[in-house]
Amino acid sequence: MKKLLILLLVLAGVLFGGYTVLNKAGGNNQYSETYKTFHIIYEDQLVPAKYAMREDGQYYMSLEGVQKYLDDSAHYDEAKAAVVFKNKSGEKVLPLDSREATVNGGKIGLRDPLVKKDDQIFIPVEAFVHDYPIAMNYEKDKNVLVMDNRMKKHAAGTLAGDGVNLRESDTTDSPIVATLKADAKLWVYGKKGDWYRVREQDGYLGWIREDNLQVETLDGGEYTADSGLVQQSAVKKPLNITYDYTYAQVKDEVIAGIKKIDGLDVVIPTWFSVENAQGNIRDRGDIRYVENYAKLGVATWAYLDNSFDPELTHQFLQNEEARKRAVSTYVNFAKAYGMKGINIDFENIKVEDRDALTTFVREVAEEARAADLLVSVCVTPQVSKNVENELYDRKALAEICDYVVLMAYDQHWGSSEKAGSVAEYKWVEGNINLSLKDIPPEKFILSVPFYARLWKEGDKGLTSSAVGMKTTTDYVTAHGLNPTWDDEAKQYTIEQSVNGKSEKIWIENAESVSWKVSLMRKYNLAGISSWRLGFETPDVWGAMADQFSKYRYPYQ
Repeated sequence: MKKLLILLLVLAGVLFGGYTVLNKAGGNNQYSETYKTFHIIYEDQLVPAKYAMREDGQYYMSLEGVQKYLDDSAHYDEAKAAVVFKNKSGEKVLPLDSREATVNGGKIGLRDPLVKKDDQIFIPVEAFVHDYPIAMNYEKDKNVLVMDNRMKKHAAGTLAGDGVNLRESDTTDSPIVATLKADAKLWVYGKKGDWYRVREQDGYLGWIREDNLQVETLDGGEYTADSGLVQQSAVKKPLNITYDYTYAQVKDEVIAGIKKIDGLDVVIPTWFSVENAQGNIRDRGDIRYVENYAKLGVATWAYLDNSFDPELTHQFLQNEEARKRAVSTYVNFAKAYGMKGINIDFENIKVEDRDALTTFVREVAEEARAADLLVSVCVTPQVSKNVENELYDRKALAEICDYVVLMAYDQHWGSSEKAGSVAEYKWVEGNINLSLKDIPPEKFILSVPFYARLWKEGDKGLTSSAVGMKTTTDYVTAHGLNPTWDDEAKQYTIEQSVNGKSEKIWIENAESVSWKVSLMRKYNLAGISSWRLGFETPDVWGAMADQFSKYRYPYQ
């Protein structure tokens, strides 16, 4: 009995000692408090909280933070009472307490003004970050704004399994930033002793012990290297594109009416449609159209739609032979007509066909590039927070194509239950910010509307009809109305009562279009397209040309 008691005591001692060793090896089990406040992470640098601020959904970085992490030439100009940036995009002047700024002397809008707080000047990140090759994304569940240099690539890390701790510093005594799952996507920035400097691709930064991480370094054993990205666009100038809606065979009077439009680079007539599940394509074209525009120095791109029929589109995209037939026919049409590019506009499709659409665009792109044709695709604004529920894989399409056209209109469409603008400025800008997560600016074409909607209340409820700019002007004149400027929408609006029923228009004109085109300069986009030719008044082209003249294109 005595021997048994001694054995039990020895065993208890061994277990206690083992537990103590294991517990010490496990280290500090306390979780970090760092990310309880908003932070900016730039690559492998945690920007101190004093340089970062988030208010009312806007992200700010202090001027001191900008100078330390991004651009030491940025400065405050006392005479102008403004922060000044000078870079490849030109001179950007951001006054304090103003919702307007200038780029190369041309006015742009700011969603939020600069803020002075605790003797620091805080600048909305969106007001300057797109002047640099930086991709950014706010990770809501982690309360961090992640900013990455697109010109860099990094070693990748794979965890040994679930439950690996990411720590604040290179010791087990350091607090835990997060406990990671095995499938966490990690970038590795370097090594110190037995620890790797690591960052989640979508968030937290810290250290992981080497026995918990398998690292795939870059060539030469490097952790960080140049990505090889050349931030250039396919055409070394910002493009001014317009769509010419053609619902039937091109008529002689259309050919005869072709005339020079100041500043226009590309016209896209809507000639081609997938007309059945077998991949046959309807052709409405006329080579005289292409030749007449070419004489004016305007290129023509070949447009292809899906007849906006979801069932037809589904059957077509799932049929490999049909896709091959369509690709060959489409590219051959573009070559035969002497066109310089292609533009794919598939709308009203099923979510389940998203990846098949990407495949089709890739197949078209391969054959089009062999024929020396530029490749572009149209997408609508993102409407779901879950990109898996979206109709387009915008990121994949951007990797395939030379240009991605964001159709930034139909904010309120024909069957909307509420009257409103087709494309108010604030809504357009919000969708640019959202889309830049997937579409790099050097490939990003912003499409703006030349039309508005006349909204009418009736016995059967609210109805609307699309109206061009001249029709709108005639309506205003005929009814003796005085339009009111809506500074948030950057549009004039009119409203009147007819027989006790309300009629409204959010007006599109040269001024509203000019404001939207200014977003090209603010966000350094690849150009502008417009829907559609014939809806505009002549002064619109001059307003657009003025915006283009103030744009120092950074992708040459």
